[in-house]
Amino acid sequence: MINIENKKNKYFFTTGGVVDFKNNSLSILCQEVYDIEDLSDTKISELKKRAKDSADDPNSGDHDQFISNAMIEELNLLQSK
Repeated sequence: MINIENKKNKYFFTTGGVVDFKNNSLSILCQEVYDIEDLSDTKISELKKRAKDSADDPNSGDHDQFISNAMIEELNLLQSK
């Protein structure tokens, strides 16, 4: 989850990606980004299903399973709010 602090805090949920910080500049490269305010329960359920399918895939490695399970935990927190 990304929090952008300005006059009003803005929160985003991302899927996958990397963060690079150098020369006092932050770059975030991600597959998908969703404004938390616009994220519906239907979309959260869809993202959870994709993450669960990925975690359950017998060809996914430990890293992929860890990332998928972390995503499911974050989405559960978003859904409970």
